Amino acid sequence: MKYTKSGFTLIELLIVVAIIAILAAIAVPNFLEAQTRAKVSRTATDLRSIATALETYRVDYNRYRKALLTENLPRRLQHLTTPVSYLTSIPEDPFWKLDASTFHGSSPFYVYASGNLYGGGASVFDTVEVVASLYSLAGRGPDGDLDGGGYCVGHPLAVQSNLATRTSYDPTNGTVSNGDIYRLSPGTLGDTL
Repeated sequence: MKYTKSGFTLIELLIVVAIIAILAAIAVPNFLEAQTRAKVSRTATDLRSIATALETYRVDYNRYRKALLTENLPRRLQHLTTPVSYLTSIPEDPFWKLDASTFHGSSPFYVYASGNLYGGGASVFDTVEVVASLYSLAGRGPDGDLDGGGYCVGHPLAVQSNLATRTSYDPTNGTVSNGDIYRLSPGTLGDTL
């Protein structure tokens, strides 16, 4: 009886490795896209939770809290956690990455800005009514930067310049396309004047 060795040939092994590489090339981008879509959903959910807390705050105080450019991001939303807990904690933006060279790049929190953030001289845009009725919340989006900076895209000046439209994230341009994820107050300039 003759003994023969059985095993795979080099060609067979190369074919198996090539098939595994092709499957990995198909699966990895889909996995990364799924991660991005999950972060976009989380951002939208976080912004909705913060907006609900802001609306509850407004019911109690008849206004939104003023946010100043000189305040760091967690301080802008701190009033929602203490002394009354409208939020248990301030959520962090899942798209944040440390970049101290960009506006608010060193803070992992969402941007909250109220209607008077631009400041400046006396104008109809800095009236108590506008300050009390406009805010914006922004997440960085998949590109990881804040296109609107720390400004309130709900502010009438930003609305006139279409800042939110020009800097909004749109997944139809690709999941990792440029743009921020916004949530604006229900109030508009027409409601306040």
